[in-house]
Amino acid sequence: MFFACNEESSTSTTLKNQLKTTVIVKQSDSLIYVYYKGPEFLNDVDTAHRISNLTAHLVGEQLKQNFEKGHYSKVDFQRSFVKVSGKARFEFPSEEIVHYTLYFPIQKVKTKREAFTGFEHRGTWVGNEIDNDFQEWKKRMNASISVGKTEEFLYQSEGAFREYWLQFQHVDYQK
Repeated sequence: MFFACNEESSTSTTLKNQLKTTVIVKQSDSLIYVYYKGPEFLNDVDTAHRISNLTAHLVGEQLKQNFEKGHYSKVDFQRSFVKVSGKARFEFPSEEIVHYTLYFPIQKVKTKREAFTGFEHRGTWVGNEIDNDFQEWKKRMNASISVGKTEEFLYQSEGAFREYWLQFQHVDYQK
């Protein structure tokens, strides 16, 4: 259902299915933008989580590609944003239509040591419990696939949704 182009130039792809679902992906060396419009839950799965998985994968792959080309980079969390709008009820089942927008600009850095090559997310609709869960998850990430420094970005909706985004130095690229 989800599609993304992995071309060096900026690309834009719009997909629609019989449920009037739209996914737009724009990807370049300097930006990952993903927009979803459709049911809050699709095939009994939280759509925001699916879109976050897709976005984390695209950003992580772009950071790795940039690094391998010698274009050291990281996500600019100062300019990044996540937006959820529509009549989301944040409970299953729901047929409400939501708009989910993720915008992660990628900025150049001068050295390998400043660069990041991994990107993940962790979130929940239940609120404050995520903070402790995120810290434990981050410790496991640091022990298994991360070396060096990390940076994080917290998105919190007006409702109960909280999601952390984490960029890190991937052990397979930055030993």
